[in-house]
Amino acid sequence: MKDHKFWLPLIALHSGLRAEEAAKLKVTDLRQIEGIWCFSVEDTKTAAGTRIVPVHPRLIRLGLLSYHEQVSKKGAGPLWPEIKPSADGRYSEKFCAWWSHFRHLVGLGRSGLKFHSFRHTFISSLQVAGVPETLSGQLAGHVVNVGITYGVYGGKLLSAPERLALIERLDFGVDLSHLEPAG
Repeated sequence: MKDHKFWLPLIALHSGLRAEEAAKLKVTDLRQIEGIWCFSVEDTKTAAGTRIVPVHPRLIRLGLLSYHEQVSKKGAGPLWPEIKPSADGRYSEKFCAWWSHFRHLVGLGRSGLKFHSFRHTFISSLQVAGVPETLSGQLAGHVVNVGITYGVYGGKLLSAPERLALIERLDFGVDLSHLEPAG
């Protein structure tokens, strides 16, 4: 079974979750909403960070739901049981240190590149796909600087299927088909 070292970069790229948000997901945070598999991001950096982000179909093809099913058999605890919080309570600290070393080993040693770059790529891909900033902000968990009408009252009715349709438009310009199971 693939562990968090496989899944966290893929989740960050395909959902825009911050490292800490992805690292501390619980089994119950990956669930169906309106028939769509979603990440329910609740324990976040900011109030705007609380959000629903559909699981990109590629993550499903790669086996995330099978992984979820296996971990669910052990109870409703953490989605990544091998991740333990650091002394200051951060779940992503050890993983991000590992990632920094690992990315150099696989030839991603370019200056300025870090785990948070997956989030930047996700948001840039939303922009390239023509997703309006207010909707991109909802998916990324950002406060969008718009007027009171959309900023305070808007976006509450965006359904899980509508959110999925936005995410399905994304093209990261990289072929990940070699990660998909044969068949």
